[in-house]
Formats: sequence, structure tokens, C-alpha cells
Amino acid sequence: MFKHLDQPRLLAIMAILALFTHTGTSLGQSDRDLRAENQRLKTQVKQQQKELDASKAQIAKLNNQVKDLEKALKAARNAPKKPSQQPRVDEKISIDESVATASPRALFSALKSSYEQAVDGLDQGEPGETSHKIYSKAVQRWAIAANREYRAKIVWHVRVLATSPTPKGFAFELQAVDPKTNTKLGDPFFALLSKGLTKRYEQVIRRSGAEVVELKGTLHPNVTFDRSRSTAGPFDKAKFIGPFAQFSFEVDATSLQPPSEDDNKD
Repeated sequence: MFKHLDQPRLLAIMAILALFTHTGTSLGQSDRDLRAENQRLKTQVKQQQKELDASKAQIAKLNNQVKDLEKALKAARNAPKKPSQQPRVDEKISIDESVATASPRALFSALKSSYEQAVDGLDQGEPGETSHKIYSKAVQRWAIAANREYRAKIVWHVRVLATSPTPKGFAFELQAVDPKTNTKLGDPFFALLSKGLTKRYEQVIRRSGAEVVELKGTLHPNVTFDRSRSTAGPFDKAKFIGPFAQFSFEVDATSLQPPSEDDNKD
């Protein structure tokens, strides 16, 4: 059909045909690439949705575990004390140390009982083992819940051992004692007093000469997770509760003054 065309026209027609052929091939290739990219993105979105759903499920599981631990803490506080928690028979105690915040040692006993309940049935395992990771996570969750659970208002009878200045007032080193028998109720601890409270305390003590005073304030337990601590050790500071768990505490004082006359009555 091209035999009557001269050579220049024939070459032009062939070039046009080649252009259309190439364009059609390119369009077909581009369409396939777009479909492949679209499918890849759909697959990626589905995978990310699965990961998001799995994360939500894990968060919900952890929230339920925290709620269970908080229930266990409340149950432990109300449960009858084990024989090891009872005062020695030769001690004379006038306060009820079944209440966790009745004294420093009552707090320690309550924390130990609560800890044992939180890890009951769990194997401590060895580092790297799944059981070790599960035990560690249980202790971490328990520590967070315990710090919330045992923060409370307290009224303790104490002896002042030492004082030292702080940027905002004074730190008092105190020894809790039974208000009737003077029996020591745990290790010494620190309470933080403002400069104003310290001045009032000094004025009152000069007048009264009281050796045992009444401390009122807010107890702030500091239960912490320490992966390196599996035993009490020679110094036991902070105080060892169980594997990976230790605690100390401070009291943010609102009052430090001689006991009321009712407290001094037998």
C-alpha cells in the first residue's frame, strides 16, 4: 500500500507508527506499575492495622493486670496478719499495727505481704528467661500500685534524733515509738518541715521539754524496682522487700508538737 509513496513520506509514516506503538507500551507499563504500587500500599495498611490492634489488646491486658493488682493490695491490707507480722510477745504495744500506716514497721510488714501476694506462683527464673521477664514485670507493676495505695495521712509519736537544713526548711531524723510504752516501731526515718513549722516546733519544745512529740503529715512511700537486687545485702538501704523490690519513705510534715493530754493518759 506504500509503493506509490516517495521515500521521505514513507519514512515519516513509519516514524509516526513507531511513536504510537512505543506510547501504547509505556501506558500499559505505567498502568501495571500503578496497580502493583496500590496493592503494596493496601498490604502495608492491613499490616499496620494488625499491629495497631495487637497494641490495643496488649494495653487493655496491662490495664486489667493493674486493676487486679490494686484489688490484691486492698485485700492484703484488710487480710489478717501472718504470725511473722505480729509484735513479739515480750513487746508492749498500745497501737493497732494491723493498720498498714500505723507505724513504719507496720508499713514494711504490709508491703512484704502485698509483694508476696503479687508474685505468688511466679518463678523468678534466670536473666534472659521468659519466667524472669514475667517476674520482673509483675514486680514493676506492683511497685507502681503500692506507691499509690500506701500514700496516706499519718499521726505518729516520735523522738527527734537529728535535724539538718534543706533549701526549703529542715529535714528531721525521727524514731517512731509507741505512745504509751516508748517501744521502737521500726527504723529511723526522715520528715521534711518548712522553716515556719520548725520555728514553731522549737518554741513549743522549749516551753514543754517534751521528749516524745506527735508528728502529723503525709506518708510518701518510695517503692522501687531494682533488677540488680535479689537479697537484702549487708546494709539493707533502701530496705529490701523481696527480689527486685526495695523501699524507703518520707513524711511531708504538717505538724510536730507535744502529744495531746489524751494521748498521755493510761
